[in-house]
Amino acid sequence: MSVEQASRELLSPEEESALLPLRAKWEKELASLEHQLTALTNRKSELTRMLASLNGIIPPKDDGQGTVAGAPLPQRPASRTAPAVNPIPEQHQAGRGRKKFTAVGAYWLPTLQALVDLGGKARRDDVVELVGKKMQGVLTPDDHKMLPSGVEVRWKNRVAWQRENMKRLGLLRGDSPQGIWEITESGRQWLADVSSRRFFYTLAALRIGNLSGDQPHPVTMGGYRNFVRQYAQEFGDPTLGEADNHLLTDPMVLLWNQGCMELKKYDLARNLWWDFADLQDVRLLVGSGDWTIKLTPEGRALLAKLEDQDKLMNKKNAIGFHM
Repeated sequence: MSVEQASRELLSPEEESALLPLRAKWEKELASLEHQLTALTNRKSELTRMLASLNGIIPPKDDGQGTVAGAPLPQRPASRTAPAVNPIPEQHQAGRGRKKFTAVGAYWLPTLQALVDLGGKARRDDVVELVGKKMQGVLTPDDHKMLPSGVEVRWKNRVAWQRENMKRLGLLRGDSPQGIWEITESGRQWLADVSSRRFFYTLAALRIGNLSGDQPHPVTMGGYRNFVRQYAQEFGDPTLGEADNHLLTDPMVLLWNQGCMELKKYDLARNLWWDFADLQDVRLLVGSGDWTIKLTPEGRALLAKLEDQDKLMNKKNAIGFHM
């Protein structure tokens, strides 16, 4: 005889009838608690992963630098003339012997482009995978290393954290289901605006690289800016020529990574030319002294493609190019 059968034999029909609503109430409450527990367990796992990743980026409290755990992630300060977020990837180097990481703002454009390519919304892993493909040649070896926490590769972690920043600015939806990323209309507009500026600065860099044909063309920062100002007038937006030096020159690192351009920097102290492959940081091209810029056959092919696109855009009076 089972316990349930023995219990029923001890209860009269009236008593059993009175206890049935209580059982139903407890069963409903138990089901509700189990549902809440599942949600809490998932949230706990998510927070554990996020905190472990954050601890891998932010130094501990006793690092001697005055940094405290839980402080905001460092962001690249916006210049007086450049957009708040640099659409062209840069490499960040804190100093000699320090690690090089791709700037966090460089993840925004490929993330939004990936979402558009995937239909406007997609699973987190699918978005991150596509972002990695779009940033091939831009991500540094240090970006591909595991965080000190051992939870995740650094560049994937940064993509996830920049998603949070883009949510706060309304570029991505904040109410998407867990694990789903979705671009907003504001995000699409931001992408269009940034893509048009990226198109311009890339086209300007290619034009400058083609000034001397098959020969390297010597440039200074002042001379480079003057060319950009001239092209900005033709482009219909003179303000593009007044941007920060780095915003003007950053497209060169992309073009070099893509094999479209050869770059060399003159070292006055040593009286020699450094190939960009030895410098690794386009920032070292900016400053005193000259550098040379020359297009490869791939660069000339890309220039022809962009010139045709520029003519089409002028004809339609609309910008719709996405690299």
